[in-house]
Amino acid sequence: MNFNERIKIVCCDYYMTLVELRKPFERIQRWITDYLSVNCSEVDIKRFNSRFTRNRAVIAADDSFMLGIDILAECLDRTCKSFGISGFCCEFLPYVEDIFRNTNAYPDAHLLINQLQKDYKVGLLTNADNYLLEESVKDLEFEFDFIITSEDARCNKPGNRIFEYAMEKLSIRNNELIMIGDSQNDDIFGAGEMGISSIWVNRNDEALRDGVVPPLRIVKNLVNILD
Repeated sequence: MNFNERIKIVCCDYYMTLVELRKPFERIQRWITDYLSVNCSEVDIKRFNSRFTRNRAVIAADDSFMLGIDILAECLDRTCKSFGISGFCCEFLPYVEDIFRNTNAYPDAHLLINQLQKDYKVGLLTNADNYLLEESVKDLEFEFDFIITSEDARCNKPGNRIFEYAMEKLSIRNNELIMIGDSQNDDIFGAGEMGISSIWVNRNDEALRDGVVPPLRIVKNLVNILD
């Protein structure tokens, strides 16, 4: 049995693989900068953003699972408290939600999914909050055979548990699926650790880091996968 005959499932990452999401955390920090400039001009904005970034890293590294939106809300709350100012999540969270809800599909994304579905079951295996992902998928008129998220598995990629959860949910072994994604860490490293083949959508010409199991293919655009 050759490779194509063995593969039954194609798992795709969503954000920055099928849909554009340009520098979300830089956009978030610009929004914070603008908000503080108007409403809390006495705050050292550079230090505030630095503390916000550090808090996000600390919370995200914790073993207990949190939704992405909850991580951002918690790190904003902690940062505001450390600077002695009132929190502003009521203004902040709608902006963050819009970033992840209002997205644009890459031009070749629908073509890729439609073509692959002629031979395989194709779906999402992605780090995402379900309510935001569902709205984006619906708005962009994607049709997947399945959707598995970090919220479902209570684990973010590259953690082993989300890949284990997917294999259990789909009733397949690691050599029967392939992971397509843009993130060298979340998608390629995560899949490789589980013995899952991968295709890396490397739009930024990154070099493969030491310790990452080489992907089956490295492509510049989604349409190259069909070649």
